[in-house]
Amino acid sequence: MRNARSTTLISRLTKVSPAALLVALTLCGVANAAPCGGSPEGFLNKLTSIYRSDQDVKTRLLIDEVFGTADKAQHVVRDMLVFSRPSEGKLVMLTQAPKTEAGNGYLRVDRNIWSYDVNLGHWERRTERDSIAGTNARRSDIDLSDYSELYAAKSCAEVMVKGHPVEVLELVAKPGIDAPFMKQKIWVNDQWLVVRSEDYAATGKLLRSTVVTRKAVVVRKDLNRKVEVATELNLFDEVDKTRKTILRIEGATQGALEPNIFTKAYVASKSR
Repeated sequence: MRNARSTTLISRLTKVSPAALLVALTLCGVANAAPCGGSPEGFLNKLTSIYRSDQDVKTRLLIDEVFGTADKAQHVVRDMLVFSRPSEGKLVMLTQAPKTEAGNGYLRVDRNIWSYDVNLGHWERRTERDSIAGTNARRSDIDLSDYSELYAAKSCAEVMVKGHPVEVLELVAKPGIDAPFMKQKIWVNDQWLVVRSEDYAATGKLLRSTVVTRKAVVVRKDLNRKVEVATELNLFDEVDKTRKTILRIEGATQGALEPNIFTKAYVASKSR
């Protein structure tokens, strides 16, 4: 990637409007003459390795579903606690609000995903394509730690956005892999931050677009340095233009989590 020096970054969690797409971080990397250093697949592998943090993370996730036009918008907000261990492909989400959904949970262990319905006391198998709590959000929106396992890089091009180089990768789901979307296009800035993405059906129809709208600087403990992370994502439904989803990540803390957190027993116990 051009004008970059050494690699730094953390799990991505936020979005922004097209005009405010990019911001600077601590520069990192080696200058490349060709887009993606001449290897789209190698670039995707490196991007994935950067997001695969060795640190456990606990955070609060607010999912704001917005329906209708700006002057008549209706909001449905879900408040969730999220526990993640990217290095082992583990994730737990516990719904705190609204009251009618409090106690519902979500568990991912490697390629296995389940959701828990507190009213039925029942676990159900899920896939990467399934949304979170019936919203337009997916697990991969807040966790890119296995990106290169889900997708293959088809091509790469470099564009300039407000004077900053941005790599644009076209991705296709790997055969036999449960990926959120069959095709995807991602924009990665010179700090290895995915600042924008577009999700497509196998036919090429655009289904959803996402932009990073807010970021914050945090200390990445496993890298022992400050990095910039996304704290708000705007997800635009390209089929139903009256629907938008805003993801907000708050109060992220890094530190070892108890192993029992990533179990069905733990999730069910928190529903009582």
